Amino acid sequence: MSILRLLHLAWSAPEGRGGKVSEELQRALDFAVAREQEAEAFYKEWARTVTSETLRVMLGDLGAAEHDHGQMLAHITPADLLAKRRDRSQEPRVANELVQVEAPPKPSLDEVFAVAVRRKKIAAALYDRFAEWGGEVAPLFRALASDERSHQVRLEAIRESMREGPGDSGTSDHARG
Repeated sequence: MSILRLLHLAWSAPEGRGGKVSEELQRALDFAVAREQEAEAFYKEWARTVTSETLRVMLGDLGAAEHDHGQMLAHITPADLLAKRRDRSQEPRVANELVQVEAPPKPSLDEVFAVAVRRKKIAAALYDRFAEWGGEVAPLFRALASDERSHQVRLEAIRESMREGPGDSGTSDHARG
């Protein structure tokens, strides 16, 4: 079942479906934790492959941030999301791009950055949707969405600087062999 369907079912469920709603929301939270863990591994792997110290540090920092996000999310329960729900007649709009984004086999560094930017956009949209629920963890989700957007801007700036000139990007077309 897609994350979109889980969120839709949980949002539109009558109060009597509490167990089912909690299960569905837990699956959605588990999805978010898994994406953070994948992002952490993704950045750490690429930090090991680039030759530029600047890129290595930046990718390592992003990996550490994703680790922290995953740890925070792992402690959130469906009850935290449902604590103060808004009027059920107003279903929040859920972005269609809440999906997993895979990197192509043997991607170039530019492709790695493109995947990373796309993942950041998706993560921010997911956290914005969770924040819409108005539970006691809504401020945390707003902060996570803000972090993801900040990481996205940082990645886009570095990607653009790599395209602009022959400066020390620390890579060739394919950073790994």
